[in-house]
Amino acid sequence: MNQAILDGFEQTSAHLACPLCKQPLALAGTSLRCTSGHCFDLARQGYVNLLPGAKQQKNYDLASFENRHVILDGGFYAHVLEGVTSAVVEALQASAAGDADRREEDSHVPVILDAGCGEGYYAQHLTNAVDAQIMATDISKESIQLAAKNDPERRVRWLVGDLANLPLRNQSVDIVLDIFSPANYAEFRRVLRPRGVLIKVVPGSQHLAELRERAKDQLRSESYSNERIKTHLQESGFTVVSQVRTVRTSPLSPDELEALIGMTPLLFNADHAAIDRAGIDHITIDAEIIVAVQEHC
Repeated sequence: MNQAILDGFEQTSAHLACPLCKQPLALAGTSLRCTSGHCFDLARQGYVNLLPGAKQQKNYDLASFENRHVILDGGFYAHVLEGVTSAVVEALQASAAGDADRREEDSHVPVILDAGCGEGYYAQHLTNAVDAQIMATDISKESIQLAAKNDPERRVRWLVGDLANLPLRNQSVDIVLDIFSPANYAEFRRVLRPRGVLIKVVPGSQHLAELRERAKDQLRSESYSNERIKTHLQESGFTVVSQVRTVRTSPLSPDELEALIGMTPLLFNADHAAIDRAGIDHITIDAEIIVAVQEHC
């Protein structure tokens, strides 16, 4: 087993909890174990499956995540990454400036969780921008395997886990990222420390407008009301402190167009063959980055 993998999970185990009994997990050899005897082996690729027996979700297969990798690697979401990175840096700076007790804890390293990380694009890039322990979880084992494969330096702790039952201890995380992913606010509140930060990214009104226009007959009427999202956040115990919109329209090749059609949840239930691709040579990526702070429990 790669020593970097062992060292990384040795550090991260202080934040992990058994998904079966909620007891703390600790590294023992090349496995994570709890006091109840549950055991989860580390994979040599650099991840651990904390959701054994989970079935592969429809539409979230390896091909979907490989298509995502093509689009993300092509820079189409680079402006979203820049916005998320800025939000993370600002949240860490605000936390350090406002928490006198934490400043005295010289050994404290902030913990960031990318919940619903997919193939790991955002978590992987954040390792270059912040000094923090970064964990990333997704219910898809194939996405986590791809993420670990693309992280040769083993800088992220990759976890197969369920958003509805995060394998983390209570109040163990400083920042949760929820980027174009479903949310479970009760679980986010449980794992976040008091005054912890949730950074949520949702589509803006012009997101994938070129594709939505061509597939409009197959799509449900969608609302991109961030007011509704903010209301839900507040009802769930969070206070929205900032909201930033980032939009970019970029040229794309026919191959990139096919990858985009194959990856976006917008078209999961659409007939891809029926979409008129003629003349689509650019695409708009529109995102709202919402930063919210958890109120004291």
